[in-house]
Amino acid sequence: DLHDDWQKKICFEMMAELWRAGKSRLVKDIINAKNESERLALKPDCIKSDVEWRAFVAKKISKEHLVRNMM
Repeated sequence: DLHDDWQKKICFEMMAELWRAGKSRLVKDIINAKNESERLALKPDCIKSDVEWRAFVAKKISKEHLVRNMM
């Protein structure tokens, strides 16, 4: 049970770190995938739309994203 505000704050900070780490691993796997079918296989179950997934992938493999995240 999380009764105090500081406990809730710490819990949410930990959840945020885990979410960011998971997303970072996913983006790394997307970038390292050899082709579109490998990228499609990486789609998490919580994403139902292939259109949304492909838009997310396109954004993450774009030159702008890659250059911005290399700095």
